[in-house]
Amino acid sequence: MSRSTGLLWLLLALGLGAQELPPGMARYCVGLLKAAPGRPEISQEEATKIQAAHLDHLKSMAASGALVAAGPIVSGGDLRGVLIFRLDSVDKARELAEADPAVKSRRLVVEILPWMGPAGIGEAYAAARKADPELKDKMLTYQFVLLRKGPLWTAEETTEVKQIQAAHLEHIRSMVKAGKLAAAGPLLHEGDPRGIFIFQAGSLGEAQALAQADPAVKAGRLTLEPHSWLCADGVIPFNRGE
Repeated sequence: MSRSTGLLWLLLALGLGAQELPPGMARYCVGLLKAAPGRPEISQEEATKIQAAHLDHLKSMAASGALVAAGPIVSGGDLRGVLIFRLDSVDKARELAEADPAVKSRRLVVEILPWMGPAGIGEAYAAARKADPELKDKMLTYQFVLLRKGPLWTAEETTEVKQIQAAHLEHIRSMVKAGKLAAAGPLLHEGDPRGIFIFQAGSLGEAQALAQADPAVKAGRLTLEPHSWLCADGVIPFNRGE
């Protein structure tokens, strides 16, 4: 995972493109579920019904094979949950996500982003669930970090930018080798944010310190938006380092 992930980040940063998937990588769509601005006040009973319908919708998308990862954000703020779809189409992922009763009732809004990450997300979990439909989920806490454009972001491919990106690549490799970084990859669009780190570090503070040590962050090319994310064991491929 470390070689292919790092290589892809470098290719994209140098403007060489990524039309073909590097070994060990796959295309996904990531859904960011956020609290809807100005959402209507409802009773606790109605909120409970909507939440139950929301969970049923997640199960339905997972059963179809489209949704391979999902879980709530537990660190507070407007971001409430993260979905990962094994889909190439942003429009299809958005259609599925917007059919969620929590979105239709204007409790949540969803942003869909195209992402390239490690292959195999959700596969071990799906296999375990198929073998034992009554299997109880064991929830793990990951640190989910959005990498956004920093104050010194530029798309210009200067010598300095290439040097920073090469150091960024080495930092990604070192975090994978240390067993801290579970998944990483670029968001395949021209906007903001630019990429995602999913840490298997023990705390949000530890993950934030690791990400802040990234040369691209230190140089002001990227900034961090860290969150704690609950996801079922077996969903994110376990990284044992090199």
